[in-house]
Amino acid sequence: MRARMTTPASPTVDSVRTYPKWLEGWWIAQACREAGRDDPDAVLPAYAGAVQTLSDLFTVARPGVAQGAPAKSYFPDYGADANLALAYGLFYFPQNFARVRLPLAEAVELCGWRPRGENEAGRTVRVLDLGAGAGATGLGAAMLLRERGLAEEVELTAVDHSADNLARLTSLTREQAAHLPGLRVRPVTQNALEWARNELPRAAERFDLIVLGFALNEMLPAGQGMKARLELAQQLRRGLSEQGLLLIIEPALRETAEPLQELSDALVGTAHGPALPRWGPYLSDRPCPLRAEKKFWNHEVRMWTAPESMKLLNRKLWREIDDVKFSYALHGRVAAPPLAEAYEAAAKEPDGMLVRLVSPFYLRKGGFVAAGVASDGVKYTFDLQVRGLPKDEIRQLEQIERGDVLALRGLKELGTPRLMRLPTPAAITARYHVA
Repeated sequence: MRARMTTPASPTVDSVRTYPKWLEGWWIAQACREAGRDDPDAVLPAYAGAVQTLSDLFTVARPGVAQGAPAKSYFPDYGADANLALAYGLFYFPQNFARVRLPLAEAVELCGWRPRGENEAGRTVRVLDLGAGAGATGLGAAMLLRERGLAEEVELTAVDHSADNLARLTSLTREQAAHLPGLRVRPVTQNALEWARNELPRAAERFDLIVLGFALNEMLPAGQGMKARLELAQQLRRGLSEQGLLLIIEPALRETAEPLQELSDALVGTAHGPALPRWGPYLSDRPCPLRAEKKFWNHEVRMWTAPESMKLLNRKLWREIDDVKFSYALHGRVAAPPLAEAYEAAAKEPDGMLVRLVSPFYLRKGGFVAAGVASDGVKYTFDLQVRGLPKDEIRQLEQIERGDVLALRGLKELGTPRLMRLPTPAAITARYHVA
C-alpha cells in the first residue's frame, strides 16, 4: 500500500468509517432547538416519521426512478421543511458523509492520488460539491483531504437549489470552525445542472475534485437517456484540474446503479469525447461484466460505526444500519498510476490475479465463497476451503469485505470456467481494505 502523505497541521480521525462526535452533536442540537426541548432521548424518536418519508423519496418514490414516474420529475426541496431537513441531518447526513470517504480514501491510499501532484501537497485544494444539499458529501471529502495531509486549505464550492440546506451548511461550518481548520465554504444557490452548464465553464480556476453525491439522478434521471449524462460528464471534465477526479455516488438501487455503470463504461472510451479513465471501483477500463450478465449490479455494502443518535432514532424504524450501501464511479482526467508492486505482480503470474470483490466474502459449510472482477475485466468466483484451519485464521478471513482489493496467487481452476480455488489463505498475498 502506498504511504500516506501527512503534515503536522492535519487533524486526525480514528477511521474513515467513524462519524465525528462533534458533527453528530451539532445536528442533535439543531433538532433539540427546533423542538424546544433539551432531552435528545425524547426529541430524536419523533423524527422517525420524517425519516420514513425521506426513505420513500430516496427509493420507491424517487422521481424519475419509480415505475410510472415521468422522466422529467425533479426532487422537491425537502430542505425547506425543517422536520424533513433535520431528519436528513440525523439519519442520512452521517451515512452520506461516510459513503463519500470510502472511495476517496481508496483513491488516496491504494491508487496514490494526489490532487496537486506529489510536490504540491501544501497548496489550496478546490472541491466542487454539485447538488450539495446540506453538504454531507462535500464536507466528508474536504475533511478527508485535510486528514490525509493533502492540503493546507480546502475551498469547498457547494451548489444546490435549496437555500435552506446551504444555510445549514454555512451555519454548521461557521459554528464548528475549530473542527474544520483550513476549510472555506462558498455556497451557491442555483440549480446544479444549470450552474454546471452555464457557470462552470467560466470558473476562474479548475477543481481538483468534483463530487456528485446522490445528485446525478436528481439532476438527470436515467429515464432522460444517456446522451445528456455524457454531455454533463464532459462539461465536468473540462472543469477538472490536470490531476482532478470526478466522483459520482448514487443509491445502491438497481435502477440507479446500472445506469451509473453504463455511464462509467462509456466515459472510458473516446466515442463521446475525451476519455475519462476509470479509478474505481473496477481495476481497469474494461466494461462491467455484471452489467453484461444482467443478473446482479455492482454496488458497495460497507460496514461502518453508526452514531448513537442514529441508533436511538432507529429504534422506531428497525432498519439495518450496520452498513452503508451505495454505488459509485470514479474517473480522472489522467489514468491512475500503477498500484504497489505487491498488487501488480500478482496479475502478471500465470496462476495469479488482481481482483476487486463484488460480493461478500462469506463462510458457508466447508469454506469461503466470493465473487470478484479481476483486472482483465472478467468476473470470477472463488472458493477457499477451511478444513483444518485454526479458528484465528478463520476469524481473520471473516474480516475480508465486499469491495476489498486482493492480490491472489496459486489459483487453481475447478473445472468450471471462471471458478477458482484458493488452496490456502496464503494465496491472498496482499489485501487493501479501507480502514
